[in-house]
Amino acid sequence: MDCHEFCDGRNQDDIFTEERENYILINNQIPDVGLQAAINKALNKRALNEITIEDLESLTGILDARDYRIKSIEGIQYAKNISCLLLQHNLITDITPLSQLSSLEYLSVNYNHICEFPCMKGMFHLKKIYFSFNHIIDISPLVQIPSLYSVYGINQKIKLKPVQISLNNEAIMTLSCIQDRFSEFELNEDSIIPYGVYDKCNQTITYFDMNDGDNVYFTFNKKYRNRFTGKTLLISGNVEATVKG
Repeated sequence: MDCHEFCDGRNQDDIFTEERENYILINNQIPDVGLQAAINKALNKRALNEITIEDLESLTGILDARDYRIKSIEGIQYAKNISCLLLQHNLITDITPLSQLSSLEYLSVNYNHICEFPCMKGMFHLKKIYFSFNHIIDISPLVQIPSLYSVYGINQKIKLKPVQISLNNEAIMTLSCIQDRFSEFELNEDSIIPYGVYDKCNQTITYFDMNDGDNVYFTFNKKYRNRFTGKTLLISGNVEATVKG
């Protein structure tokens, strides 16, 4: 089974209601009952069976935890032998435990409530990541992953440091939100608010007639394909900054 099939799909098998909160968890390695049910399904056990660290370490291949109303993924760090993790359509805000999954090659966290990436240096086998429709404001941790070659993260909102205005009320925004490997992206001048001059070579936008406290922003979209290496990058969103005097 190819984990690519699950990128935009949703799990319709197990629908959980408020009643699940009334269950008493036997093992606190997996405190979230939704995640516990998904793991037990992968283990061919009953939904609320006790899960041991040995059980988690026995998991390999794909772990499908889509649409389980998962809020916490604490404990997933012990599933260190899985290669594909599907967490779409949940209620997750913190993905720090994922940073310990060194064998993970494919990760999808589309449609959650994630605001930031943790340090991802330990995920040195990760090749593809999907994080669309979250609240990511900084994608720079992705640069820490040398094996990463496909990134999909549309509809994000990235916040920049304040833009300093000069004596002639001119402000220059350096597009440091997408650095290094992610430095080139398509930008339409019509999407720069208020109107500014985009310098593609220097990756800057210059705004004129600015005042202290003004807000500036632009929208962007990037799609890059290298036919020789198969690298893909699709990131889009809105970038905001405040002008400081």
